[in-house]
Amino acid sequence: MNRAFLLLLFLSLLFTTFSCTKTTQENFGVLTGSVKHHEWTVTGVRVFLKKNVTEFPGKDTTLYDDVCTASGPDAIYSFRKLPAGNYYLLATGFDSLFRAPVRGWTGITLATNQDIITKDIAVSE
Repeated sequence: MNRAFLLLLFLSLLFTTFSCTKTTQENFGVLTGSVKHHEWTVTGVRVFLKKNVTEFPGKDTTLYDDVCTASGPDAIYSFRKLPAGNYYLLATGFDSLFRAPVRGWTGITLATNQDIITKDIAVSE
């Protein structure tokens, strides 16, 4: 009986040890910030993201990989779950305070998958 108990205990420990697998959660980078025209924020501007580029890809929004809208009183845009790499952002919209269409762009590099970069995009008419 003692032997059966030890064998059962050994098998339980063996099963538990080999049935547990370590799960890894891969981290991703974040690009976020505000869209600003001079000193004020401009909400409702669409921000386009182009991946894997080091030079401005142009104003044609169909060439971009993702889009979000700057929202809230601080005109916040945010792209999440981005791997390390080079990106370009193009912001285009309408400044209702100035009553003019606005546009701006900037390049950003995420050095690691854990980077969280906050960068405002300056737009002008």
